[in-house]
Amino acid sequence: MDKAEEAYEAAKLKVVRARAGNTHRLNLSGGIYNALEELPPEIEQLSELQILVLSRTRIKSFDVLKSLKALRYIDLEDAEISDISWLGSVMNFVYLVWPMRVSDTVTH
Repeated sequence: MDKAEEAYEAAKLKVVRARAGNTHRLNLSGGIYNALEELPPEIEQLSELQILVLSRTRIKSFDVLKSLKALRYIDLEDAEISDISWLGSVMNFVYLVWPMRVSDTVTH
């Protein structure tokens, strides 16, 4: 299992635990999550999620966030993002931390 797969499995486990705890905040930043390239689809089940921290990750697709209507804060500080077109579909947030590294091939 490579680092990205390990990060994905760790994120999946953390999302499952967050769902069981009915949490409003999820932090998937730093440490093992530095290699995280994909959000697990289980995150869509966190209907009460308001704060999502994804700083220092390498997530490429944010489509799974579309269903999170309670989401108000997204932290993408130092995240490696190449496609920002998803922002239009997740416009229910109030606060976005955006000092990030944008790859050479940004799509918007």
